[in-house]
Amino acid sequence: MKPEAAYLAELQATERPILRRHCLQRASNDLPPGALTRLYLQLPNLGGRALCKMAPEYRFMTGRARCRAAQRPQLEKQPGFGAHAFYKTCGQPHAKKTLFIMFCGHYGEFFIPLSVLLAVLPKGPKDVMAVRSGFKNMFLAGIEGLGHSAFEVANTLRRQLQTEAYNRVVLIGLSASGIFSLRVAAFLAPDVMVSFAAVYPDEAPRLKAAIAAGETGFDPICACRPTQAGRLINVVATKNESDLLYSLRLKNSRPGLLEFHLVNST
Repeated sequence: MKPEAAYLAELQATERPILRRHCLQRASNDLPPGALTRLYLQLPNLGGRALCKMAPEYRFMTGRARCRAAQRPQLEKQPGFGAHAFYKTCGQPHAKKTLFIMFCGHYGEFFIPLSVLLAVLPKGPKDVMAVRSGFKNMFLAGIEGLGHSAFEVANTLRRQLQTEAYNRVVLIGLSASGIFSLRVAAFLAPDVMVSFAAVYPDEAPRLKAAIAAGETGFDPICACRPTQAGRLINVVATKNESDLLYSLRLKNSRPGLLEFHLVNST
């Protein structure tokens, strides 16, 4: 059974708009791009324009490029990763693939549908690990199922995904996970680490007591642990004052960090 079939059956089983909307939102965060495109292409006959408007990023995921891509071999979601998701290009050895490890922002969000995020990754054979934190504490307790510190998370990812076998490893941290994923990068040593609008967890007043009590997944880097990583990049929303302040702090702690600005960001 194709991965989109269950969502199609769920949409067919109800005409209630709110249930259909929730179904489409779940599909956009679960299905790989090709499967989501195939599902979306059936919406006009199922519910007309009204149903299409409920589908996140409908126009993008049904554009010509996405329709052409849906005809080619797609990423396949792998079982057994709990709240996290692992998508794999099957039939290709690790040595020919790039491994992307993406850390979510606060409350487990990627801020755009996960299928859209997967669709805009560079072309070529790839495997993608989407890490969703079940904790609502800005990663201070690590990541559920992977470890309670950056060092533990890095070791778990290295063991479970066999990171050293890949041609290239890229880490991506969004917002609340930006600083934590940079720390993971120090232990995992990827080829590239990119943080988007990295947020310092100690800026949240409700977390200061936890930090003062030593409850933090940001364990110190010492000489007994690997600290080499490839290119480190931070993407800053230029017109966002908080991003600029966080960026200044990052410059002081990571002098080698490359900085790129989203000039038109608001």
